[in-house]
Amino acid sequence: NAKFIKLGIEIVGYFCLAKILKNYLGEKIAWLPLLTIGLSPTFLYFNSLQLSMGTEVSFFFILFYILTTIDFKKPVSALIKQILFWSLAMLAWLSYFGFIFYLPILGVYYLYLLLRQGRHAFYNIIKNLALSFFIFLLPLIAMFFYIKNRDLLIYDPLLQRGLFRSFASVEQRQTTQAAHQLRTGNHFDQR
Repeated sequence: NAKFIKLGIEIVGYFCLAKILKNYLGEKIAWLPLLTIGLSPTFLYFNSLQLSMGTEVSFFFILFYILTTIDFKKPVSALIKQILFWSLAMLAWLSYFGFIFYLPILGVYYLYLLLRQGRHAFYNIIKNLALSFFIFLLPLIAMFFYIKNRDLLIYDPLLQRGLFRSFASVEQRQTTQAAHQLRTGNHFDQR
């Protein structure tokens, strides 16, 4: 059932947040922000309505925790955590379109972790970036080959939606009108 999956993501997300706060703030101070976030009226409201809104925040907590535990001095462990991190990041983006706003934050922090290795590790940085890009796209590619009717992933004419556009719709008239205006240079609305 979908609500149990959401509950699992929320619980794991809160435990990851608790661990992050404990690591960076200490036990004596970490309980206050955790209590504030856990009893947030917004989170409580979305959870009481059983909406999927706000779940991307829990995914962010999980992914940020994974990032904080990556130690590039242990290559096997770092590789496993990078695979987990980037696969979950794409899964989160495929599941919750609002997760796109968290990707730059996670990407910049990941870059910071890579650059912290030092200048002598330039080859390792490039190798990790290439591997990360491939791993990030792998769930999307796997899903694309798993689905039989791939055209509906890009654009479904019945729903007027496509991949990464959950609630956004593209109206044919608006798209055609915008393309015509770009070609002719006429930017006035002619109805």
